[in-house]
Amino acid sequence: MRRRFLAALMTLLVLLPLAACGKDEAKAAFEELRASMDGASAEMTAKVTAFAADGTQAEYTLRCVFGAQGGEVETLAPELIAGVKAHVGPGSAQIEYEGLMLNAGEAGNGLSPVTALPRLCEAICSAHVELAWTEGGESVVSLVPEDETAITLRLGEDGLPVSAEFTSGGDGRTLILCRFEGFALG
Repeated sequence: MRRRFLAALMTLLVLLPLAACGKDEAKAAFEELRASMDGASAEMTAKVTAFAADGTQAEYTLRCVFGAQGGEVETLAPELIAGVKAHVGPGSAQIEYEGLMLNAGEAGNGLSPVTALPRLCEAICSAHVELAWTEGGESVVSLVPEDETAITLRLGEDGLPVSAEFTSGGDGRTLILCRFEGFALG
């Protein structure tokens, strides 16, 4: 019995530093992404799935260009609304279609598929890193922005986002899931 305990203890002592290395690697990969976004623009394409409280889902393919003045989000799919653009800036969002611009309401604490990608970029630049770890070849970072939403960001081996999950700070329910098809810094 004592030998099993000692063997388990020795295994734990060997694995503990490896777990810390994964945390350091994940945080370093995220901090490198954060530094490269400082003052740069980011262009991304993602499949964005919104989960309503009643269990329904809506999926969109969006392209976002994010810079110092906010972001422009264009809908690529579904085809019915393809070409609709939204301009998301600090505290506001406007929807544009064929030259007509309409106020889309406050983007402050509200989260929608249109505001998810710009809010993720803002979080990468300024949110607090609560946890960081590695899973397989991915670095995973748990971000805490200043609002009621938590973000789990997964980075691929190249250090670029693979996916992001927005969850409610109150009940942990998934609100929005973004799966990146492309991400480039300019």
